[in-house]
Amino acid sequence: MARQGKRVDRYSSLDSDRVMLLSQLSSGNLDALVAVKCLDEGVDIPQVSQGIILAADASPRQFIQRRGRILPAAAAKKGTLIDVFPP
Repeated sequence: MARQGKRVDRYSSLDSDRVMLLSQLSSGNLDALVAVKCLDEGVDIPQVSQGIILAADASPRQFIQRRGRILPAAAAKKGTLIDVFPP
């Protein structure tokens, strides 16, 4: 993504600047965040409308939580989600 000119950063539970990264994403100063599992629960970014999930979790709760970060709760919001399942 960065090679295509997108402003991307890594988001992990080890980062002390997580709040700043979320703020940059919300305000449009970042185009994307790459995260493993730390965006599963407790993070709500209404401005985000697209996501790519590269790994599936066996837990039904995690399945729902991850998709809830992207897919709209409100009828007026549209979202796009791509699930990539490894063979």
